[in-house]
Amino acid sequence: MNFPMGNNFGAPHDVDQQLTIMRHALAMIHDTEQGGRLIDWHDEWPAPFEYFTGQNRAKAS
Repeated sequence: MNFPMGNNFGAPHDVDQQLTIMRHALAMIHDTEQGGRLIDWHDEWPAPFEYFTGQNRAKAS
């Protein structure tokens, strides 16, 4: 899932999305036989966002 940092369980107050994510996580605990497995869930954040890279952007002149 590609969500903004700090929103690992979905958008605030979106209980349906949060429950879906929790159910996927609990199912993964049951289904996974060894550590180190990564699964990409295709869930979308409802609005465009951009991560802060830690670098200042040059101002347009």
